[in-house]
Amino acid sequence: MGNSYKIRKVKSSMKKKGFEEENGGNHLKYYFQDENGNRTSVFTVMSHSWLELKDPYIGKISKELNFDDKNQFEKYIECTFSKIDYINVLKKKGILTKE
Repeated sequence: MGNSYKIRKVKSSMKKKGFEEENGGNHLKYYFQDENGNRTSVFTVMSHSWLELKDPYIGKISKELNFDDKNQFEKYIECTFSKIDYINVLKKKGILTKE
């Protein structure tokens, strides 16, 4: 059995590190904002009804958000992977432009 995270912790970690929450009816959408506060094409969707985030959704969301692997996303949630680390991943993949 894999890890699970309280959805409150996941949302909090994402919002602290550049994600903007948008209410979309039955779901919440999270869009990543770049260093200048501009919305990027990187986003994911979570259900209002979720109390915990666990497999297979951890893997699904980590892919949607372009992390190298599920472990990297888990480190992001646990705050051992910073916003700068994440921006560097997105730049390396060409999703964000390098300055």
